[in-house]
Amino acid sequence: RRRLGWLSDYVMESNVAYYLLTEDGEPSTLQEALNNLDASFLKEAMKEETEALHKNKTWELVPLPGGRKPIGNN
Repeated sequence: RRRLGWLSDYVMESNVAYYLLTEDGEPSTLQEALNNLDASFLKEAMKEETEALHKNKTWELVPLPGGRKPIGNN
C-alpha cells in the first residue's frame, strides 16, 4: 500500500518541533543556567529562596562533623 504524500509533512514538522524543544530547552546544569542571558533573574531568585529558608528557619548551615567529607555537587 502506498503512503500518502501529505502525511510526510506532519512527520517533518514533528521532527522540527522535537528538535526545537530539546535543543534549546531548559538548562540541565547550574553552569548552563548561569551562562544564560537571564542569569541575573536566576541569581536573584536563588538569593530570595535562600533568604526565605533562613527567615522561616527551615534550613540552616551546620559545621561538617569531624571525619566526614562533603558530597560533591557535580
